[in-house]
Amino acid sequence: MAGQIFAMRGAPNAISQIESAIQSGEIAGLNAPGGGLDVNKLRDFIDRLSQTAFAMQGTFDLGKYLTGLRQFGTGASASSMDFLTAELPSLMRVMQESRAGTALASLDQLMLSPPPTTRNHRFLDEQKRIGIRDHNGHLVNEREYLSDRMAWYTDVMVPAFAKHGITSRESITNELNLLFSRSTVQRLGASLSADAELYSREIARNRGQQAQGDAPLMNYLQNAPGAQFAAFTESWRAFEAVTSQALMVPVVKSVQLITSAFNDITRYVQQHPDDIRQFGNDIHGLVTMLSTIAGAIGSVLNVIPAPIRRILESTAVTAAAGAAAGSVIPVAGTGAGAAGGAATGLVLGVWNEANHQANRISAMQTAPGGSAASQHVGTANISLNLNGREIATAVQDVQFRQAQQDMRASGTAPDVIQHPQVPGRAIGR
Repeated sequence: MAGQIFAMRGAPNAISQIESAIQSGEIAGLNAPGGGLDVNKLRDFIDRLSQTAFAMQGTFDLGKYLTGLRQFGTGASASSMDFLTAELPSLMRVMQESRAGTALASLDQLMLSPPPTTRNHRFLDEQKRIGIRDHNGHLVNEREYLSDRMAWYTDVMVPAFAKHGITSRESITNELNLLFSRSTVQRLGASLSADAELYSREIARNRGQQAQGDAPLMNYLQNAPGAQFAAFTESWRAFEAVTSQALMVPVVKSVQLITSAFNDITRYVQQHPDDIRQFGNDIHGLVTMLSTIAGAIGSVLNVIPAPIRRILESTAVTAAAGAAAGSVIPVAGTGAGAAGGAATGLVLGVWNEANHQANRISAMQTAPGGSAASQHVGTANISLNLNGREIATAVQDVQFRQAQQDMRASGTAPDVIQHPQVPGRAIGR
């Protein structure tokens, strides 16, 4: 259930999200008295995180949460369940996961290390003056600090600022620069002050969701649009993860057997090259024989007229099918099936061939539109010669001269052929 919620209200891939949750629980120090991981604490931790993920509506990624928790380091092991599951996710969402974890780790180094006595002594003096350390340099409400840093900031630092009149954003930022030497811690304090209402609202929402238990989550998985399909997908991924581990041993053994077989074959080939060569020659001879037989069959079939060949092919195929069907009855069944199939194939072959020939004849006589098919008439060019000249050419020459004479007789222009032009004189003079 938690994996499905993480996948649908956080980041995809439920298996990866659950792994991140378990690793986060280990970093958070959910240990039993004997030192091992307390499964009950881990279950409660994952349930709370899934409820927070549901409340944050897609803005919570357990992988990034794990990254921030690693940056936080050992400080997470002493933190309360409420801080880890209700407050810290909101802080990481606002500040970004790794930055929030780094800032919390830096704050621990400044507040839990021995009081500075060198050049950083001025920060200690300011912390004493403001009231977050006592006059001996011990951290005020250290137990609360270890359990819940955000609650400690609200209960200790905010009243200390107010006591000294430090209430505006600018004055709080200036005071943080005087209290802490690291900019990461200064930014953490500035965010807790500036975004106090946002944190309060989100943390209250997360706690309220956790107080309702798993019932809203189960209702969402059962009724939300698309949730059933997504739940099925994540369940299938979980199934694959579990079964892949269960099948890993036999699969590995099978791969080892296959590898051993290939090694044995390779070793045999190396030791008996002549045997392998002979085996290859035998295979080549078999293929050659089959090719020859196939070629002979093709040659014989080419000699047989096409109509008879098609009938024989139909008979052979149907006889083979009948023999295969009749083989359920030993000996007699195969023969009877082949005979029956051959008879059936012969009849079908003759019928199909008759239809084929009828269709061909009809296609030759009738065009697709139903009218008589036009027949193509060829033309032949034949040259006839008379007295060494082609008759067609001689006829053309006679017709050309006659047309020329007719043109001169009927025209009104001077005849340049009868009266050639002489220089200095007009045509016809």
